Amino acid sequence: MIETPHPSAATARSITFYDEGCSILVGYLENREISCFSIEPWCLKWTRETSNRIGGSALCTSDGASIFISNLADGVDQYRLPEMEKVKTFPHAIKSNFPLQVTVARGGSWLISGGDNGYARLFDCHSGRLLESLIHGTGAWFRGEVSRKY
Repeated sequence: MIETPHPSAATARSITFYDEGCSILVGYLENREISCFSIEPWCLKWTRETSNRIGGSALCTSDGASIFISNLADGVDQYRLPEMEKVKTFPHAIKSNFPLQVTVARGGSWLISGGDNGYARLFDCHSGRLLESLIHGTGAWFRGEVSRKY
């Protein structure tokens, strides 16, 4: 029988498989914590605190194990697992404070973060450099301010 965790006021904002699918990582919005649960047997392995609230997150295992977290303050933070040591910040302005999606691509080479202003951002994970701002949502493209030429 699986034990039900104690009730919490924190919102589980992100969840992903970890440790080759043997564990899951759960990121909580309000209390800034990441918890790692073993799947079989079901139990809490560890909990670590981050420096900011947790929006979206993405796991990258090509470098060992890193988790990229939309921090709801100034961009995306990269942490090394399982220590949760902050490695790097990918800064971008956030005016409206709500969780943004993040994902990692090309074997951990690129980081993509959603935005609150009509742009998603593409970063180089190794250098931390912003490579491109991609229009989405209600940005300039949808307001008719940008015309595509074929």
